[in-house]
Order: sequence, then structure tokens, then C-alpha cells
Amino acid sequence: MIEIVVCVGSSCHCKGSGSVIERYQALIRQHKLQKDVALKASFCHQACTRGIAVSFDGQTHYHLTPDSAVDVFKTIVLGP
Repeated sequence: MIEIVVCVGSSCHCKGSGSVIERYQALIRQHKLQKDVALKASFCHQACTRGIAVSFDGQTHYHLTPDSAVDVFKTIVLGP
């Protein structure tokens, strides 16, 4: 199972982390990945100045925008 954690702290929230969560929820449903992907929210990832913080399996943080979130999901979760 892949665990995706999106920061919903105040800075990331203001930058659109709610939109990232909504897009990831839609992608998980669209690709029928409900049993393969755990989407979670957390507070501060200590990277407030670099965009929305998202971790995949706790290893890597990507500093996204709502627009770039879909491409990162496709690359990390769906693969090449």
C-alpha cells in the first residue's frame, strides 16, 4: 500500500492543499486504487516556504501546487 500524506497546516492550506486532496481522491477513485493507496492529511511538514508538502511512503516530500499534483501522482503512484 502506498501512503500519501498531504500537509494541511495553515501555510499549505492557504496554498491549496485542500485542492490537492480533492484531486488525489478523484484519481484514487478513477483508477480504482482505494485498496492500494492510503490518503492522509497531517499538520506541518516543516517546509512552509516551498509550496504544499506531500510525502509518498514517508520518504520524499514534494513541494507542489494544485496544478502539479496530478503529474506527481501519476509519476509516483501510477508509474511510467
